Amino acid sequence: MKDEKPIAIGNLSLAPENEPMAHVSLRIPEYVVEYYRAYPNYTKVMRRVLKAYAEQQLRQTSDEV
Repeated sequence: MKDEKPIAIGNLSLAPENEPMAHVSLRIPEYVVEYYRAYPNYTKVMRRVLKAYAEQQLRQTSDEV
């Protein structure tokens, strides 16, 4: 996993995707879903964006310590 290069969506850098995932139910506004439905695999893109945001927050938190 560590040998794989991160993927990028726009300016978002992401870790490899072959790590364990949890299934969750999430309520989001309909306009957000409609935005992501423009992508062929919209749930995959949503996961990538959410994961990138969480990783960014974790980096900021570790930098503050």
